[in-house]
Amino acid sequence: MDASSGAAGAGGGGGAATATADGDGAVAADATPPRLQRARAVHGSQLHWEDLDKTKFMLFMPLGALAIRVVAYPFSLVKTRMQADLPPGARPYRGVTDAFRTIARTEGPRALYKGFGVSLLHLAIGPVYLPVLETTRSAITERLHDRPQLAAVAAPFAAGMAASCVAQLLVVPIDVISQVQMTARDSAAAPGTVAVTRRLVETQGLRSLWRGYFVSLFTYAPASAIMWTTFTAVNTAVTGHLPQRWFAPQVEHASPFDGVGASMGVAAFSGAVAGGVAGTITNPVDVIRARLQLEEGARPSARETLRVMLRQYGYRGFWRGLNARVLAMAQGTASMQCAYELLKRMSATRQDAAAPPGWP
Repeated sequence: MDASSGAAGAGGGGGAATATADGDGAVAADATPPRLQRARAVHGSQLHWEDLDKTKFMLFMPLGALAIRVVAYPFSLVKTRMQADLPPGARPYRGVTDAFRTIARTEGPRALYKGFGVSLLHLAIGPVYLPVLETTRSAITERLHDRPQLAAVAAPFAAGMAASCVAQLLVVPIDVISQVQMTARDSAAAPGTVAVTRRLVETQGLRSLWRGYFVSLFTYAPASAIMWTTFTAVNTAVTGHLPQRWFAPQVEHASPFDGVGASMGVAAFSGAVAGGVAGTITNPVDVIRARLQLEEGARPSARETLRVMLRQYGYRGFWRGLNARVLAMAQGTASMQCAYELLKRMSATRQDAAAPPGWP
């Protein structure tokens, strides 16, 4: 199931029938009507991967991902600029705001989207990432069904790790090419995607497109695992402290969109926290990854890249671009979780065969 599914139930509400004690201490089943129980079970924040129309979901997903990328991309570009070596004579940026201002003034506002075209290939990653994420999480949750507290941590952590490991095979070549374009200071002479790809392959071989794969793996796999684990914990905690009527339908003839505003609000907050935490923890490895993928020459090593960075900047170099990375990941994760919550509801199936009589 997805990161936010089950949050309402874990927080004390949701579709499951509850037990109450009567005056003699006996436990009686909740008298919630079966149709209302069913309505709550398929309400948006309770949707599982198997409850979705996969075709519809895969069609909607690129649109949401595109909207998120348009907003988040400039932060990613600024982060990469701040992590990379400065060209000769260039003035170092004094912070995120100064970087935005300087790039827009000296290179034009369009420079904030250098490499954006090739980065759109990231839209093809979702159909790979999410199925791996959800099937892994469902499998682990099912396996640990008798140990729910362990499952709440292990399932999102392992699922995020597994999904990222698979996705990086496609992500790394896109990042290598887009980062070369991001760091080109002369907008007029900025290399195109085909030119960058040809130059890399001709001068360094086809393997250069996967340069830094293992460093990327050590960057994004832990970041994905930390993000999903943190998101699940924060989402569950916040939802548990809010009135459950905000999330679960109170009528039998309910829609998957009932409670969408509250669920998206909590998802945005939880996503921002999770993205910020993951971005902060993994920034040192991300600095090495970015510098390694931007190195000129044949087969630069992570060890040599680390040695050069420490000589130039000391241990402070590990935190270059931290503010931009945290902003990019917090904003991107918040937007992603909001979009994911909405897309689940848009793609929900009614499963009419299992519905009680009278289900619309």
